[in-house]
Amino acid sequence: MNSTLNESSLPARLRVGGCVIDLASREIRAPGARRAARLTPKAMAVLQALVRQPGQVIAREQLLAEVWPDTLPTNDVVTQAVTQLRKALAEPGKEGGVVIETIAKTGYRLLAPVVWEQDPGSQRQAAQEPATGPAPLLPERAEQAMVPAVPPA
Repeated sequence: MNSTLNESSLPARLRVGGCVIDLASREIRAPGARRAARLTPKAMAVLQALVRQPGQVIAREQLLAEVWPDTLPTNDVVTQAVTQLRKALAEPGKEGGVVIETIAKTGYRLLAPVVWEQDPGSQRQAAQEPATGPAPLLPERAEQAMVPAVPPA
């Protein structure tokens, strides 16, 4: 697969449409949902394949090779994973919001916008770490800040 992102470089959270997804826990929280939905490892792997190439058609064969390597699964496993994703990504009470499109006889395409989020813990840690490099030199008094460019005669 020709992907510019690999799993180790991906942030731990992302948004797909209005849903927040935690990759480590495999949980999806849809807006208005009472609780997060937990995906199977294979459904999460299918979602990761789709979000790496949003808006592009991912062939069923590519998903089979990527998510179920060295096995001989039926096409039904991809269908089941996509069904689980659609259910988890659906907003409660909102009909017709297609997030994953089926392309007949070809594969699937993620239609919702994807936004990778920084891990809130890493942002807090970065804010608490001291800045590297020398501290800026600031004058103690305002008069010291106004040094003439030419020495007085």
